[in-house]
Amino acid sequence: MEEISQSTVDLASQMFLELWPESNLQEERENCQRILDSGSEEIFIGFENSSPIGFIYLSIRNDYVEGSNSSPVAYIEGILVREEHRNKGFARQLTKKAEAWGRKRGLSELGSDAEIKNKSSVEFHKKVGFLEVNRVVCFLKKI
Repeated sequence: MEEISQSTVDLASQMFLELWPESNLQEERENCQRILDSGSEEIFIGFENSSPIGFIYLSIRNDYVEGSNSSPVAYIEGILVREEHRNKGFARQLTKKAEAWGRKRGLSELGSDAEIKNKSSVEFHKKVGFLEVNRVVCFLKKI
């Protein structure tokens, strides 16, 4: 597992598109470059036999994180394990890396979220020790 570097920005960008297909490659490349240059965000990419199999994108959130008792909070902004590598413990390893990253920065909580309809993500979070703290339905009305 390695931190994003200048040589892996394009790879991270392509993997971001797998998780967020509504975006485009140029936007994700700019996003990954910004993350690389930031001091409060990180991407770890996991490899198996030199092939990329997943990533975790982390940030430090200073705004309120639902259910947290501290601020700032380490936050999983995105996590992806490619389909053929799922259910092998890799996402758990990525989560452990996130915990260590947060502790190294003096943080005591790790937050995350998932869409209500994304049952596999909700179950994954529970399996790796997250507690569900809230469910929200968001609304928007044109005025």
